[in-house]
Amino acid sequence: MNVQLSENEQIRIVLETLYRSFRQKNHEGMISVMASDVWIRFLGQSDFRGKELASEFFKQSNDLLEDLDFRITDTIIEAPYAAIIWTETARTKKGDPWENSGVDVYKIENNKILFLHENNDTTVHHRHFPPEK
Repeated sequence: MNVQLSENEQIRIVLETLYRSFRQKNHEGMISVMASDVWIRFLGQSDFRGKELASEFFKQSNDLLEDLDFRITDTIIEAPYAAIIWTETARTKKGDPWENSGVDVYKIENNKILFLHENNDTTVHHRHFPPEK
């Protein structure tokens, strides 16, 4: 039996793949569900386009936190858009406690992420990881 998934169900699968890869620190898995010209914007941190830059960004980000406990508290999908509301706790490489929360906003078409805009408490991020000058 061939069951056709709804667009919202397809988007949910893409997001599950992305966040499973994120939790496993598998940046290649994260990149696999992104369009070649994906637009990535992390509020107060980064704003760029393309899988190559996304790969570099996620590879570097994988090593910022240890013992990450990332929890999705709500998922909203209305194709082609989605929003993930999350909280996280961890330790920085220096051993400092980390706690943040935010919402990730997506546009996903044909099982590929066209944009990911991550919004979180930038004061927390900048306190632990000051912007480079």
